[in-house]
Amino acid sequence: VNKVATKVDLRFHVESATWLSPEVKAKVVEKLGSELTKDGWMVVKSDRTRSQLMNQADAIEKLRAAVRFAIAPPKPKFTAEELEKFRKGKLKASRERLHSKRIRSSVKADRQGPRDD
Repeated sequence: VNKVATKVDLRFHVESATWLSPEVKAKVVEKLGSELTKDGWMVVKSDRTRSQLMNQADAIEKLRAAVRFAIAPPKPKFTAEELEKFRKGKLKASRERLHSKRIRSSVKADRQGPRDD
């Protein structure tokens, strides 16, 4: 029976964090709004290991990862023309790769002596 309480609940209040700029706070609230309580607290839990110290480190890393995710720039949006250009480039590269494989295969086949089947 596990009688040692090693679970960690890390509570982080976004608005009172002095180490975050107002812009970053706004992004965190916007992107992680579903993970915040009504009062603006973010609760990060960790019970991965049997060590409370390791669980504290894990919870802090989860919090850091969440903040990094919130402040990450959005992925670029591509137009339909750019997507079509990427698709055509991939098709051309695939064709060239298959062509070079065929050439290499014929070179190796030519090295073999005549086959008597």
